[in-house]
Amino acid sequence: MRNNKLFYGLWLLMFLLLWFAYRHHFDNAFHFDDGHTIQNNQYIRSLKNIPKFFTQGASTFSTLPANQLYRPVVTTSLAIDYWLSSVFDKNGSGYNTFYYHLSMFVNYLIMLILFYLLAVKIFEKARPGPWNRCIAMFATAWYGLHTVNAETINYIISRSDELSTLFVLAAFVIFIYFPDKRKYGLFLIPFIIGMLTKLTAAMFGPLLVIYYFLFELDDKLNAAESKDERKRVWRKAILQMLALAALTLAGIVFVIANQSDSYTPGGSSRYLYLITQPFILLHYFISFFVPYNLSADTDWGLLQSIFDWRFFAGMLFVAAMLWFAFRAYKRPQTRPLTFGILWFFVTLLPTSSVIPLAEVMNDHRMMYPFAGLMIAVVWTLALLFYKYEKRIMDSYWAKNLIISGISFILIAHMFGVMSRSEVWDNDKSLWYDVTLKSPKNGRGLMNYGLSLAGEGKYKQAIGYYKRAFKLMPYYNYLYTNAAIAYNAIDSVEKAERYFKKAIALNPYSHNGYYYYAIFLRDKGRNVEAIENFRKVLEISPEFVFARYALMELYMKEQKWKALQKLVNQTLAMFPEDVTANYYKGLIDKHFDYVEELEKEARERGDIAKMIELSLIYYNAAEYDKCAAVCKNVLAIDSNNLQAYNNLIAALNSSGKYDEALKYGNRAEKLYPADQLLRNNIAVSKSRFALVKQLDTLNDAGRLINLSLRFYEQKDYHLCIKACEKSLSLKPGNAVAYNNMCSAYNALHQWDKAIEAGEKALALKPDWQLVKNNLNLAKRMLKNK
Repeated sequence: MRNNKLFYGLWLLMFLLLWFAYRHHFDNAFHFDDGHTIQNNQYIRSLKNIPKFFTQGASTFSTLPANQLYRPVVTTSLAIDYWLSSVFDKNGSGYNTFYYHLSMFVNYLIMLILFYLLAVKIFEKARPGPWNRCIAMFATAWYGLHTVNAETINYIISRSDELSTLFVLAAFVIFIYFPDKRKYGLFLIPFIIGMLTKLTAAMFGPLLVIYYFLFELDDKLNAAESKDERKRVWRKAILQMLALAALTLAGIVFVIANQSDSYTPGGSSRYLYLITQPFILLHYFISFFVPYNLSADTDWGLLQSIFDWRFFAGMLFVAAMLWFAFRAYKRPQTRPLTFGILWFFVTLLPTSSVIPLAEVMNDHRMMYPFAGLMIAVVWTLALLFYKYEKRIMDSYWAKNLIISGISFILIAHMFGVMSRSEVWDNDKSLWYDVTLKSPKNGRGLMNYGLSLAGEGKYKQAIGYYKRAFKLMPYYNYLYTNAAIAYNAIDSVEKAERYFKKAIALNPYSHNGYYYYAIFLRDKGRNVEAIENFRKVLEISPEFVFARYALMELYMKEQKWKALQKLVNQTLAMFPEDVTANYYKGLIDKHFDYVEELEKEARERGDIAKMIELSLIYYNAAEYDKCAAVCKNVLAIDSNNLQAYNNLIAALNSSGKYDEALKYGNRAEKLYPADQLLRNNIAVSKSRFALVKQLDTLNDAGRLINLSLRFYEQKDYHLCIKACEKSLSLKPGNAVAYNNMCSAYNALHQWDKAIEAGEKALALKPDWQLVKNNLNLAKRMLKNK
């Protein structure tokens, strides 16, 4: 096409069609993994954290340890979107999805321009012709409006697929359009950025080698004037290929080294995943032509045998496509077919090979491979056009048939994009669509139930949860959500049972602990709630909402030292955190008050002030200080009941049960009917008896049981002492070492916990409880 005005007019039309297709997606909600990577991710709330995204590893990417991948470029883009949202949103919110979707749409337009530049250059190399610009533009329009790509554009955290594809295309464009600048390695810059976006961008390395051998090597060999010169061309090509391979491998190693140790791909069997993928590849290929049954969360499972017909169908497809690619390689003008087909397979290697991912397939994985497949398919059509060009151009009907066919393809996909954008509008519409498209997906049923629960329709939600239980009886998130729903309809006992089941199913997930802690807090069981919130932060230190809830409880329980430590830790991670800074101000005021109180108690001997001070010390777990103040009160007023109670409680908490009994006997004679005093004395007597039992017991098994009782009453030092004595009587007891590991974990003595846990594991290698305790200690020591 030589009419530039018409050509640029078609570009404008394409952009208008794209805007029209995606016009309703700009206010679509956050979904699925957006929660732990965006909504709950405190790091994206400040642009000052951008250096941390690159230097602090994967912990800044997600609040879920199992999902902590190293994708600093993605997190940077989210931080920028958050900033834009907080600046321009009239409410000052950083979570106006318009800005997140806007940046994705702008990046998509840039990606399509880069795709066009790559496609037109490849077409020109294969067969120069005046129609190549139009053919490349048709490929760009089809790719841009392809219904499948809407699964990526509508899903905010899937910008990792969009951006990594963009950077790969940018690397190709720089390499192809600026051959004289290759020696400076400029094309490697977007390649490296791409790997820091999503590791699938590493496939640029083999793709570039394929491109070079298909489209450039022959020209260089033909230009060589001697055999020695041709050898030099080959030698240079091989050296450059090895250098590119080394850079690619270094990038892969670097990214993997920076992802969290807690990250897990989520899959089960590597073998079953591998034999399933050929059929998945066939499904992806069919989806290019007929994007049917698109689902945000599919219910496809693993094949169980290579004798399944789907395995044979998939292998036949792969073999046929590779044979077709090989045949196309023989002629220069058909090599874009080879390039596009190999692009399709190579870019799917990271997700469709030996790494078993949690989902056997995902629709958003198709954007990257479809770029190559689009080149192959459109060039196939282009070759047919060039073959019959004269007949077509001389025929009114043939020209209009082609124009009608192109229009049908683009308009059909435009409506497909609009339909999928409506589905992605909110959680309810998205997950209802999943229940229809993927009825065997328990997670889809659960999430639709969760959307109903968000509307207060708890009984309907429970109905969907029950359906999900039949499909996923061991899914911890399902038990947590069911527990929340049962609690909402006042089925409290069942709710608590489900919370505990969720935690038991996955003790490494903070989700169960967090919602159980909220449940306990709302029931007034603050001590238990605090323990569970602390467990959340042990597993996921970046989860700030647990920090805020724990700050509130520490404040309520007057645990000022613990509050101060938590606030300082939070501010070390997030210096600008508004909530943490608010509590810091309260803490400063409190300690100023305590300092004044200490002064008055010391100088004036005011008993009321001293009693108040003893309670502050007790709540702050400063039991020795509490005891000292109470003794001073008794020195002034030997009959002070409150001083006795506070003193005995403090001595009990510090493990000085014999001394507690001494003061208890004295107080009991003065106040025999006081119930609080009797309770404190009862604790002293029972725990003193246990300590005496520890001194006299010489039975290894009974000492193990005693260690468990000490652990239950949070006497962790005595628990360890009982285990050590048991081991002295009967060495090599894995249970004793495991109990010690748990106790050291509770004391936050991670190195000693690791030592005990490794001894237990050496004695009992398959014991999962030991593995759990040991992994916790190792993870916490690393994060210390």
